[in-house]
Amino acid sequence: MKIIGNLKTTYHTYKLNKKIILKITYWFKVFYGDNKKLIPQKEEDILDVKWINFSDKKFFIKNTYSSLKKIFFIDYSITEKK
Repeated sequence: MKIIGNLKTTYHTYKLNKKIILKITYWFKVFYGDNKKLIPQKEEDILDVKWINFSDKKFFIKNTYSSLKKIFFIDYSITEKK
């Protein structure tokens, strides 16, 4: 896997042990030219990971937290790493 460029940073909050936690997520444009199985990050309660065709984004937008939806509207052609 190779990071090609930076995308956006997203923020959301959740409760843990009666405390409000701010979660910051950094998104990157990547190149991945392998067939190795992807491994979910279970400590983040991620149960499944997979690569998707960007042309299928309407389905994923409909089933995504609102704070993450802006990731689907980035112009990926202009995000090359400097």
